[in-house]
Amino acid sequence: MNITMWKDDRSEEQMSTHTVIVAARDTSSLYADVTNRYGGNTAAWACRPDDADGVFDWVYSRSEMKRVRFTDVKNLERIEGLVHIYVGRINQGD
Repeated sequence: MNITMWKDDRSEEQMSTHTVIVAARDTSSLYADVTNRYGGNTAAWACRPDDADGVFDWVYSRSEMKRVRFTDVKNLERIEGLVHIYVGRINQGD
């Protein structure tokens, strides 16, 4: 049985403002040990709705990210393995 590890970097305020989540399976070799030990490594970025398309495009462009998708916390809670929710943002001019 795989153990789920969960980390959410959002502050209490961001829980209500950063409501769109972009998730992907992180296949980088940096996390190979974690992936093997815990059954997978899912990286997710929570962002404001206005930033959703930009965050999605940025995650999708990363070669180590597979199965990029919009999702929600309820679906992430069902994933086996490591789940880490980062705070996604788009810098003006990027």
